[in-house]
Amino acid sequence: MEEKLRWAARWGSRAFSGGQIDRRKIAEIVFEDQRELRFLNSILHPQVMLRFSRLALQSTRKLLFFEIPLLFEAKLESHFDYLVLVTAKKSLVLQRLNKRNPGQMKNLRLRLARQIPDSDKSARVDHVIYNNKDLAALKLQAIALLHSLQNTD
Repeated sequence: MEEKLRWAARWGSRAFSGGQIDRRKIAEIVFEDQRELRFLNSILHPQVMLRFSRLALQSTRKLLFFEIPLLFEAKLESHFDYLVLVTAKKSLVLQRLNKRNPGQMKNLRLRLARQIPDSDKSARVDHVIYNNKDLAALKLQAIALLHSLQNTD
């Protein structure tokens, strides 16, 4: 409920559909205005890190994996021991995003434009997985990475 009030105070009815928070409408708002994106991230990123911290403290596993699309943009990389970038050709990324989110290409392009390019991120990570082929090829790379991480102390 607190989140709903926060969004209503900031964006009014533009952020809602049928009385419910509409993530698509919020995305349209924030990816067209850098100030609004910073506002949203200032709220969400601390909440995400708190959740990750709780999971890490409760876990007894040797390895934990977190998917963080905006890791570098949020300046959170120092919170993790090992960084992996999963990347693909931009044309393929757009094709996949368009398939998942038809009719949102303008917004998808804006989202990508707000991100640090993968070419810059690749120099800042420990390992890069190239996702330019099919799911089977991606799984093979993930399994190889998992085996190499399990064999280190």
